[in-house]
Amino acid sequence: EEQETKSINIKENKEINELDDLILDDIPFGTFTPEICKEIESIKELTFLSLNNCEIESFDNFPKLPNLLKLEIGENNFPVEEL
Repeated sequence: EEQETKSINIKENKEINELDDLILDDIPFGTFTPEICKEIESIKELTFLSLNNCEIESFDNFPKLPNLLKLEIGENNFPVEEL
């Protein structure tokens, strides 16, 4: 069975860089690759990020988000020790 691949491309919409909230729920990306970090970090005013059920295994290389106030990370695969 072929697995569907989902990608995150924030640059497709210039208005997205002005978002306050970003919801990426149910997009299975697993780890924070340099590409994913760069895309998320490009949203300078981001205050809310939802990463529920993204199959995140680790928060190594988590994007730097100085304005982030709320982060949702339910239903993922990372060890509790990483919190």
